Amino acid sequence: MLTKVYVLFIVMAIRGVCCNYDQATRDIQRSNMEFSVLNVTCVEDDTACAQCFTVQANGLWCLYALEFTKDPDTYKLSAFDGISEWDFQFVQDDLAGQFRFCIQLQNYFDEAVHADWRDTLCLDNDFTEIAVPRECSRPLITLTIDSHMANGPVMGGQYLYCIP
Repeated sequence: MLTKVYVLFIVMAIRGVCCNYDQATRDIQRSNMEFSVLNVTCVEDDTACAQCFTVQANGLWCLYALEFTKDPDTYKLSAFDGISEWDFQFVQDDLAGQFRFCIQLQNYFDEAVHADWRDTLCLDNDFTEIAVPRECSRPLITLTIDSHMANGPVMGGQYLYCIP
């Protein structure tokens, strides 16, 4: 057993170890993360709202759609990349409480991009950690997308949804 550990260390010393959690990519200020404010479109009484946006990553275009409805407060996030489709739904029962709902997508080898990848998508309503701009008078929710493609740098972004 000890021989196998030594061989592993020798291989790592000769070939090197590549990891996507280096210091540069952990710092959001120096990573490939963006911050955007998105105004949702709502019906007159604000009981239903929606917003879509697209991003390009690793040669694929991805469409994200967020739908919000009241009574109970329900958030539905859909993601489409032309190959796959994902739908997530979160119902908030405690309207006064803060929440953070995360889901992780992982693919060990994706034929479309020829690499392993994983995405973590989080919805939360805690706005104390971000600078909410003045033009966002009623923040609704924040979507954070943390994407790792093979051993590349972290990509993704943080999207603040606002009710105009």
